[in-house]
Amino acid sequence: VSYFIKDESMPLLFCGDSLFVGGTGRFFEGDAADCYAALYEKIMSLPLNTEIYPGHEYTLSNLAFAHTLEPQNKALRDKIEWSKMQREKGSPTVPTRLSEELEFNPFLRCNNETIANAIGLSGADVVEVLAEVRRRKDNF
Repeated sequence: VSYFIKDESMPLLFCGDSLFVGGTGRFFEGDAADCYAALYEKIMSLPLNTEIYPGHEYTLSNLAFAHTLEPQNKALRDKIEWSKMQREKGSPTVPTRLSEELEFNPFLRCNNETIANAIGLSGADVVEVLAEVRRRKDNF
């Protein structure tokens, strides 16, 4: 369950386990196709300035996993450093913005050849890539 507050100056998404900073929830109820529908057809269609409030603080773990897929991603490296500083101060790493997540969250980048190549699925369907990224994160 997610709640979207439509406000042109500051749209807000309270997304529970659907999306985290640098990650997404496990496929407990559904599969990669369901996750694709939630992420790619719903969340990614929101305004880029949408402020996202996930249900949990899993940022450092999620970003460490993302780094295994895209170690050269500057936006990702910058977010890792910022997140470490935040946590060292005892500050949260949430909220995040959709525009930022699109730059480094591997679950929102499965339509990017960099992610597909990183997992050996170049040219594969986005849902197949999403399923494999989730499988790898589950075993990370």
